[in-house]
Amino acid sequence: MTLRTQLALAQLIAVAGDYEKAQTQLLATVAGLRKLGAQGESNLALALESLGDAEAHLGQIESASATLKEAVAIREKSPDDLWEMAQARERLGETLLKAGSAAAPDLLMKAAHDLESQLGADHPQTLRAKAALARARV
Repeated sequence: MTLRTQLALAQLIAVAGDYEKAQTQLLATVAGLRKLGAQGESNLALALESLGDAEAHLGQIESASATLKEAVAIREKSPDDLWEMAQARERLGETLLKAGSAAAPDLLMKAAHDLESQLGADHPQTLRAKAALARARV
């Protein structure tokens, strides 16, 4: 419960735009969640998504890509949570797009499709994925 609270606080810090502070908090949270093993994987994936997003905002693209790839790998273990897996893929796609990777458009297309099917066309996560996909196609 404490680690989940730390994750939520770090996410709030990131939303406020203090990505360096969020990154520091998230690194500690991720370390703690790793110690929980399989029972903490869902929260670990969420923490990794948040950490990868913070790293990307800080311009740490290589690190963000690795972090988000791990989050996607964890999410792929539970394919029943399709929207969560699609969200992780979307974040990875955005980061790969920043890195100039040719894999980004396909990943973003799949994520946008899955998010729309799970959350609807007007959901903020779907709109974010579609906006990233539009940038990839330019």
